[in-house]
Amino acid sequence: AAEIAAAIDDFNARDLVDVIIVARGGGSLEDLWAFNEEIVARALARSRLPTISAVGHEIDFTISDFVADLRAPTPSAAAELVAKAKQEFETQLADYRRRLDKDLRLRLADLRQRLLELSTHTVFRQPAELICQYQQQGDDLAHRLRLAADTALRQRRAALDALAGKLPLLSPQARLARGRDQLTACQRRLTTVVTQRLQTATHRLATARAKLDLLSPQATLARGYSITRLPDGRLVKSTAAVQPGDTISTLVADGQFESVVAPSRA
Repeated sequence: AAEIAAAIDDFNARDLVDVIIVARGGGSLEDLWAFNEEIVARALARSRLPTISAVGHEIDFTISDFVADLRAPTPSAAAELVAKAKQEFETQLADYRRRLDKDLRLRLADLRQRLLELSTHTVFRQPAELICQYQQQGDDLAHRLRLAADTALRQRRAALDALAGKLPLLSPQARLARGRDQLTACQRRLTTVVTQRLQTATHRLATARAKLDLLSPQATLARGYSITRLPDGRLVKSTAAVQPGDTISTLVADGQFESVVAPSRA
């Protein structure tokens, strides 16, 4: 059992094979007992390489069968699992050869077609004409670039000239002069408005004065009328308001005088 476990560890350390087959032909239980030992089971469990257990006949079972990655009923069956029959390899190799030959023929046919298409392309038939076309396109692009540059330059120059023309108008002296002109214009407009309003007010005052003069008692007196009052200040509006001997006061345009009421002669 120790030799079997050491052999498994040695194969893993040397890394010389792809798979490890732990096998023994048929025998008694004592002959196969080494494959039931714990040391062999642990070696199989820690093996990095794939393991196949093929101990005894098909009816024989050991602990190794359950620990290994795969169980084969017999050693020969294990060998067949690892190495296929020669005829099967030859058949598979012939199939690969046919598939490779077919793929190569298809690839060559495709390359011939592409070569034929490229040989008939304009680039290979008339390369000079293609070069001339590209040169013409390059000249056209260069001409358009020059026109765009000239246009942009003229626009920038025009904008600069416009700014230069506005610059004197934005100077403090120019702004002060414009302010002075605006102030003078405002003064003239203010003088005109004040004069017009003063004339209108004077005319209205004269009209109102004339109306007051027409309605004032003094104007009435100046036209020859008079105002007579009793001593208590009441106006004399009728002859019935006075009695003979009453003293009355009469107001005329140039003054006032008193008189005594005499009996009526009627």
